[in-house]
Amino acid sequence: MSLILNRRLPILGRDEMSDGKISARRLLIYQWIWVAIMMATDGLLGISGAMLALGVGGTVAVIPHAIFSSWAFRVQGARRSRMILGHFFVGEALKLIIAGIMISAVLISQIFPPVVVMSGFISTVIFGQVVVPVILNARHNK
Repeated sequence: MSLILNRRLPILGRDEMSDGKISARRLLIYQWIWVAIMMATDGLLGISGAMLALGVGGTVAVIPHAIFSSWAFRVQGARRSRMILGHFFVGEALKLIIAGIMISAVLISQIFPPVVVMSGFISTVIFGQVVVPVILNARHNK
């Protein structure tokens, strides 16, 4: 009986959690690459003023996500599941608040065309939420 009680159960450990951290870092890298591609494409097309506005919109999308990732993956270990869940909730709230403040500041400043800024923001968010997970899943299944 003591052998059964002392046996270590297969639980989510540090290795699996570090995979989450690695995936979060890759997501951020891919999002920054996407922002650079948008800006480079726009620069090659020669649309005046839009290149920087796309970059600002993309940056407004990536920075809050980076804050979420750093907050959400602070705690590791299966025994701390409630704490991890709490960190995810706080991280998501911080992400939404910071994104709202940043978008408001950029749009209120009226330095950049709002449609272009929002295009950069929305395309970066969609890229990070749809395309990157597909890429990471394809790499993981190889």
